[in-house]
Amino acid sequence: MTNFILLRQQLLAHDLQMKDAAEAAGISRSAFSARIHRRADFTTGEMLRLGKALGLQPEDYYRVFLAESAAQMEARA
Repeated sequence: MTNFILLRQQLLAHDLQMKDAAEAAGISRSAFSARIHRRADFTTGEMLRLGKALGLQPEDYYRVFLAESAAQMEARA
């Protein structure tokens, strides 16, 4: 499950709009929107491409794309 708070922070830090992030991930804007709004998951390839565009280090991928935020854990409880 993607940590959407961290992902959005990364997008803002790199001044990437959703259309730019979607293009970097190699997906359509609507597909990117579905992932941001938790209607779909990022594939490994999408994570790698977007992470590269964001300049993520290997250890950042888990934190941004795979770890849940505290808010997400509370919402599931």
